[in-house]
Amino acid sequence: MDAIGTALSGIRAATLRLDVSANNIANTNSTGPTPASANQSGAQVYQPLSVQQSPLQNGGVSAQVVRSDKPAVPTYDPASPYADAQDMIASPDVDIVSEMIDQLTAKLTYDANLSVMKTADEMQQSLIRRWA
Repeated sequence: MDAIGTALSGIRAATLRLDVSANNIANTNSTGPTPASANQSGAQVYQPLSVQQSPLQNGGVSAQVVRSDKPAVPTYDPASPYADAQDMIASPDVDIVSEMIDQLTAKLTYDANLSVMKTADEMQQSLIRRWA
């Protein structure tokens, strides 16, 4: 894979990481019934997502969205329609600080890969001008 292709795969992965983190933050307050409660509505608590990245043999990275295996956090909320007999509901286990760090890392990764693409393009243009 060439430098532009490698950088492009990094940009795609960084964009996916930013999207997933934003989705997790947006659903921080999405609650549901606790697993132990009798739930006739079929509602479930939001399951946080993460991005799993792996290197490609010819350069670059592959990224895919996976559900987090973190269990929901029991939260006291007697006013919720999802409250069980102990007035507990389930909340997603989303750490806002970690999500903000993930967003910042994704932005910096995006910017670094964009710089690689620009530099590779400038080098190719210089080579073309030299041979033209």
